[in-house]
Amino acid sequence: MDLWFHSIRICWWRVLFLMSVFQDYLSSMLDCPPTCSCSQTEIYCNKSDNGRFFPLLALQDTGSNGTSVDIAELFKNITSIHIENWTGLQTLRDVDMELYTGLQRLTIMNCNLRVIQARAFAQNPHIRYINLSKNPLSTLSWQLFQHLQISELRLEGVVFDCGCDIRWIQLWQQRGEAGLHTQQLYCKNGASKIRLHNMYIHNCGKRRNRGRKRV
Repeated sequence: MDLWFHSIRICWWRVLFLMSVFQDYLSSMLDCPPTCSCSQTEIYCNKSDNGRFFPLLALQDTGSNGTSVDIAELFKNITSIHIENWTGLQTLRDVDMELYTGLQRLTIMNCNLRVIQARAFAQNPHIRYINLSKNPLSTLSWQLFQHLQISELRLEGVVFDCGCDIRWIQLWQQRGEAGLHTQQLYCKNGASKIRLHNMYIHNCGKRRNRGRKRV
């Protein structure tokens, strides 16, 4: 009986060891972007970079050894992406985020981000934290977040254009949603910069309805 238990224990240790080796092998198949540091769950890029495109893990050429690898699972394991000081990054495209289906935290901070395409987060249902601070965004669509359950949205240092397009941010701030009530947010009306909670825009609903009728 003791010999049987001893054999079972050795067998389990072998299984765990092989699983560990295989996981390391899978992770080694993906190259980290050169100015970033990466783990199995995180991509962290805080060095200055003038790259124009969102950092993507690159598949290494491992040769045709007949091994079948689910690359999608490797990307799904990434739960946090932090990008800072990427002055060339101006647009977050629909395709940039679609492989990171398990992503929970996204930071794009102090970059040159100006545009976030409408379906940028369509494949990222688990995102709870988004930090877009210190970017020259002029507007931000509520439709980006309508299918998400955001617990925190950081927008410090962003000066939006005052108008109906950001009325939803003002409403969220007033309601204390996504931590916006703890932030000093601003918008500009021509040359004037005002606190977002002081923005007064009326007839936003009517304008939106008129726009729908014209479609």
